[in-house]
Amino acid sequence: MRLIAVTCQNARTVTPHAGRCRRFFLFGDGGGPMVGTVELLPEEVLHAGPLGPEHPLAPIKVLISAGMGQDLYQRLSARGIQVYLTQESSPEMAVRLYLAGVPSLPCNDHSGCGDDHEAAEEAAPIPESAGHCQCGHGGGSGHQHQHGRQHGH
Repeated sequence: MRLIAVTCQNARTVTPHAGRCRRFFLFGDGGGPMVGTVELLPEEVLHAGPLGPEHPLAPIKVLISAGMGQDLYQRLSARGIQVYLTQESSPEMAVRLYLAGVPSLPCNDHSGCGDDHEAAEEAAPIPESAGHCQCGHGGGSGHQHQHGRQHGH
C-alpha cells in the first residue's frame, strides 16, 4: 500500500506551504478513509532538513498540498515521493482526485509569488509537463492555474 500524506495545518483543509506544515492527514492508496495523522515537531518540518529514514513522514509515497517551494519539490522527488498540487480544499476529495488521475496543478503565472523564479529555474528547471507548481504556491490570489499532465501513475 502506498501511503499518501496531505498537508492539513488547520486540521480541516488542504493547506499550502508544505515545507512549514506540521500536521498531515494520512491515507492509503485505496481511496478509503483517513488512516492516521502525523504531527511534526518544529524541528521536523520539511523545510528544516532532510526527510531521512527516521523521519515521521519517511514512509509516504505521495504528498498532496496546495503549494510548496521548488527546493522541497526537488528533495521529495529525489526520495521517490510524488508531489500532487491541488486547489481542492477537502483532503478526502484531493486524494480521490489524485487516485482518479486528475492532473496536478502547475503554476503558470508567477505574479505575486514573491519568489525569484528565474534564478530557481536556471539552477534546476522543472519542465512544465511535470505538472507541478514551480512557484511554490497553490491557488492563492494573483495566480492563474491550468491543468497540466500527471505523470508517475
